Amino acid sequence: MQKEYIYNLRSKNLPDTIGGKAKNLSFLISKKFQLPETHVCTWDAYFSYLKEGSAVTKIIGDELARKIDFSKHYAIRSSANIEDNKSYSFAGQFKSILNVTGRENIIRAIQSIWASADSKSVRSYLKRTGIDADAIRMAVIIQEMVTPIVSGVSFSKNPMTGFDEIIVEATRGGGDRLHQDGITPERWVHKWGRWASAPDTITIDENIIQQVVTGTKEIAAAFGHSVDLEWVYDGAQINW
Repeated sequence: MQKEYIYNLRSKNLPDTIGGKAKNLSFLISKKFQLPETHVCTWDAYFSYLKEGSAVTKIIGDELARKIDFSKHYAIRSSANIEDNKSYSFAGQFKSILNVTGRENIIRAIQSIWASADSKSVRSYLKRTGIDADAIRMAVIIQEMVTPIVSGVSFSKNPMTGFDEIIVEATRGGGDRLHQDGITPERWVHKWGRWASAPDTITIDENIIQQVVTGTKEIAAAFGHSVDLEWVYDGAQINW
């Protein structure tokens, strides 16, 4: 019998082949933090595809049809075994594709994530870090997108100085705007229970930023080490 390739991260018996990012998201779910509905395509599918090609994509498509709603929009993201660990983050090295709908588009996005595991930039990164390219195992996250009223990133430690302070960068709309030319996010620094720095012009409700600060502290405490996070406020709550 064909084993499953697609798992809901809320499942209790997840396999070990879901990759670093999916494991971290599963951990957040287990600790009752709010996440969008999220599935993962295991790296078993990746290796089966390398051997069998389109026969595997049909299996994946049929399995997706049973488990997700194709009318919704999804973020398709990497979850490699060497990604999002304490030694190497691989931030920005693998592909992410947003607002994907429909069976065939999701399958193509998954294939694109697989292909990014062998990109020139990834090979260069691996060479610098001394990691064998053959060590990559690429799982793929399939996560429902939520309405982005406010989006951003947060750090439980200052990524530039290592100081114990919460850094929050936020913008109205989707988080992808943080990477667009000409978009300057509102930047907040929280230290010793107060704001150490705030934007000169504030357009985002401070209560939302305070929720992000509180959540960032709680997530760092749950993991037991510093974290960097992506979040979206959907008008009602923070989604991590």
